[in-house]
Amino acid sequence: MPNERLRAVMASGGWTHATLAEKVEVDPKSVERWVNLNRTPRRSTAILVAETLGEDVHALWLALRQARPARAVSPELVALYDQRADIPVSRS
Repeated sequence: MPNERLRAVMASGGWTHATLAEKVEVDPKSVERWVNLNRTPRRSTAILVAETLGEDVHALWLALRQARPARAVSPELVALYDQRADIPVSRS
């Protein structure tokens, strides 16, 4: 399944696989895989590509969206036990 968004952005900017690859210092085959096989590059490379193309990295590669951050632990739970060793161990 191709990455149509990346393909469209490259086409509208006149980018070829070779020119984008040269600009972000990767092999043209890598760019071809991103476009035609919807492969996701390393985060640092994806960010560089997005900046080069003037796009949001998450618009080009949805897989790079991070999961929602973990919620903070409530102060009541932190105050319940002073140390980890104080937590009772249940034995089944």
